[in-house]
Amino acid sequence: MNTTIFTLFNRNITNLHLVFSGSIILLIAALKSYTSGGVCKVKRDLTGKIAVITGGNTGIGKETVLDLAAKNCDIIIGARDKAKLEETVKEIAKINPKVNAVYAVLDLGDKDSIEQFAKFVQNNCTKIDFLINNAGVMMIPERRETKNGL
Repeated sequence: MNTTIFTLFNRNITNLHLVFSGSIILLIAALKSYTSGGVCKVKRDLTGKIAVITGGNTGIGKETVLDLAAKNCDIIIGARDKAKLEETVKEIAKINPKVNAVYAVLDLGDKDSIEQFAKFVQNNCTKIDFLINNAGVMMIPERRETKNGL
């Protein structure tokens, strides 16, 4: 049954039009929600927990670090850019001054740097509750060899 509900701009709007329009709006809202990414909804206090995260000075890694800091998690960050690491640790201190956040320079293309970071982690914590391997390289403009010739 297709009955006119009201008239808009000299056009009869029927219940079928409304159902179709409503379905399209719901579909668009669902797609927007699905494609906009996730949000961590965990409110658990992480006091006493230690997270080690690579690539924690930019992008998703940094957002993860800031979220963990807000939940009282102590953090060890490894990344290549020392200036960005220092900036991230300052941001953590602003969010939660109680959190112990330390960093070490880590270049995953350098075996010596990896070993130094591993020793740094061993010397700065007795346990690891969360190991987040986030570091990576994207859209490299040209092939470059590592310090180890790889």
